[in-house]
Amino acid sequence: MSSNASKLHANDAVKGLLAKMLPGAAQSVENDAQRIKQKQKGSKAQLIDRNLKRRIQLQELDVEKLKKRQSRIRRRDLQRQRRSQEEIKELAELEVLERHRKEGKLTKKEAKHLNRLVNVNAERAKSWELDEDEKEDLLELEKYILNKTTSANRIAKSQKRRQKKKSFNDNKQDISPSMARRYPGLTPGLAPVDMSDEEESSEEEGGEEMEN
Repeated sequence: MSSNASKLHANDAVKGLLAKMLPGAAQSVENDAQRIKQKQKGSKAQLIDRNLKRRIQLQELDVEKLKKRQSRIRRRDLQRQRRSQEEIKELAELEVLERHRKEGKLTKKEAKHLNRLVNVNAERAKSWELDEDEKEDLLELEKYILNKTTSANRIAKSQKRRQKKKSFNDNKQDISPSMARRYPGLTPGLAPVDMSDEEESSEEEGGEEMEN
């Protein structure tokens, strides 16, 4: 308090002295002091205004970041829903193919479709941004498809072998005992090259008489 009182006293003394020696000088000094105060006030106001603008800019930037983040989340959710629908559709198709496989009705077209599903899922794994759970689900789906494809191929080959064996046995049963004796080594299902229709019919008639 004493320091401020001393400053005020000194200022009054200086103003009084100037008023006596230079009329109007005291008023000029006072005006200068007021301008300095106003300038300081203006600087403070500008500083506050700049701070407010900066804060608003930061808030707008945060809002923009929040909007982008929300947009990414919505887009990711849509992708997950679409992938989920596609996987459900593929699983339904696989169930149909599995039923055809068990019934022995799996066609070449369906086998190609299985291969296409495998390739499509492999490409998805490379292109999608997946989290760990999604990667595990996709790998499980690919494993399921591969197992079904391998199983379907094995079943198809096994059915083909059984069909050939059945056809061979059927042809073998068509040979009459007398023909087998007259033409030893005859290939099942085939007649001798030089055998005429009359000979074949007589063999059949002879076979019928023996049965009667």
